[in-house]
Amino acid sequence: MDSVKLQPTHKHPLTLVAGQSECKACNFHTKADHYYHCFTCKDVSYHKECITYSSEITHPYHPIHPLQICTRKFAETTENCFWCNRYMGYVFYRCSICNLNIHLFCASQPQLVLTLDPGKNHHHPLTIFPRMMHFTCNICARFGHWFPIYACVQCDLMVHRDCLGLPRVIRISCHEHRISRKLYLPPGRRLCGVCHLEVDPRYGAFLCTKSCDYAVHTLCATLENVWDGSELEDVPEDEDELQDVEPYEVIDDNLIKHFSHKHNLRFVLNLDGDKTSRCQACNLLIQLENFYTCDHCDFILHQECANFRKRRWHPLHRHPLTLKADDNMTLHSSHSARSGFYLCSMCTRFSSGFRYVCEKENCHLEVDVRCVAIPEKLNHKCHPHPLFVCLMNTRSLTCGSCRKESNIVLYCLQCPNYFMCFECATLPDKVVYKHDEHPLILCCGEEEDAKEGHYWCETCETKLDPKQWFYNCNDCGVTLHIPCLLGTYPYFKPGPIMIKAARLNEEVEMIWHHPPPNVRAECYIEEIPIRFEEDFDIIANNSLTRHLCCHCDRRCQDSVAFKQEQDFYCSFDCLCNRKLYNDSVIFPKLK
Repeated sequence: MDSVKLQPTHKHPLTLVAGQSECKACNFHTKADHYYHCFTCKDVSYHKECITYSSEITHPYHPIHPLQICTRKFAETTENCFWCNRYMGYVFYRCSICNLNIHLFCASQPQLVLTLDPGKNHHHPLTIFPRMMHFTCNICARFGHWFPIYACVQCDLMVHRDCLGLPRVIRISCHEHRISRKLYLPPGRRLCGVCHLEVDPRYGAFLCTKSCDYAVHTLCATLENVWDGSELEDVPEDEDELQDVEPYEVIDDNLIKHFSHKHNLRFVLNLDGDKTSRCQACNLLIQLENFYTCDHCDFILHQECANFRKRRWHPLHRHPLTLKADDNMTLHSSHSARSGFYLCSMCTRFSSGFRYVCEKENCHLEVDVRCVAIPEKLNHKCHPHPLFVCLMNTRSLTCGSCRKESNIVLYCLQCPNYFMCFECATLPDKVVYKHDEHPLILCCGEEEDAKEGHYWCETCETKLDPKQWFYNCNDCGVTLHIPCLLGTYPYFKPGPIMIKAARLNEEVEMIWHHPPPNVRAECYIEEIPIRFEEDFDIIANNSLTRHLCCHCDRRCQDSVAFKQEQDFYCSFDCLCNRKLYNDSVIFPKLK
């Protein structure tokens, strides 16, 4: 066996052995049949090539000072390679004067790119400027300590290397047209379509390929939650157009054929209000809105809900969404633990109405139509400034109304600490109350000096905090808490549901994973052994005599109750607790 000694980076002899191993110097796995190994250190191996490097070199990427070979223990502050920006191996070249490190592999490349020919990045050659310095990149507008730098002297252009690989033409989730990267923008004031801050025309940005003057910061346009990573230059534009989007066919002036129903639907101008019928799409009462109804059955849709497109884009998801109206709420049946209802990925409420889904593989997004209908810019009565869908958030924020934590929020540019969750943003402005002749109006809370206890909730007969949101009728003096009026499950419609369950003695746990849509992570449900299924019925709880819950022995107060055979349950908590203690069953935890 051949033995060598690598100085000054390793103090023990190295022995040439057959096989493959990870190289301690460059951190790459050896592809050759032999490598050098240190039997004293046991876990130290080197490529045959990595022990032959010179102890000192002069490199064209840093010609001002020589680079000396050293090991990691001599590195001070900069731990990344100044060329490829990846983490350093154990052995590398270093300029101790400038505090620069470079991989052995990067330093040994025979074809060094010192000049970029004119092309899609710039119409003049770009020359490398071999010095680390502070400057603002003309493409991404970021100020930083950059190396390497490419410059065009003719145009006074300076670009850091990462921006040279940016795409030219892309499609993002929050705009209907493609956008293309421009080095400079025409004069004028523009706000970024993602972060809604001003776009500086002196630097590069993405601009709409049509004539709508839509602009996006370079970094905002390439966020992973708004761009799917596809470069669309030279790709025909009709390939990313959504097909078959119209939800119905017009039969005549008052008659349509909706894709979700087998019969024709007739338009009704609602003049009197409807306190009992529910829309099949959003599951809310028809109340004061115009609607479409079926003359052959009880199918009914709000006029607005009937117009939801079959396919659409949404700012919070980078793939197109498809409207589903079937009763089977299980999109991915091999993973789902429920049928007859679904969990909205944006507001985390359970519902059994229409929903939008992402049909991409391993992307189990389900969003109710109320959340999808929120515009990117929302003018809400409970806040004095416009609210914007937050596309860049990755942490939990506190809703200014309900005080709950949420990753999916709307935010205010003028009020940095104000956020509104999607659950509060989709609360109906008017609600018909069966004990009042007038609709109840959503009240956004009174001023800070409002007197506590001035209002009483008519349903639960407790004091109502006037600083919190509630519903009231000023004419009749009726006030109600939001949950007391809408119920705990306002978006469930009567009908059968199914929950898969398992015996306690099987020692299994059902874990639901629902990352927010603005985080690039796959939604999934962890696989568990399923032993049997439990079927229940959701029933309307509107009779004069309220059902008695067989678990808590209280009358069911909510708008719906849960029934299995002859047993009634007032809530999911009672239903699951009853099964847990009496039948030894574990159910998924429902929020």
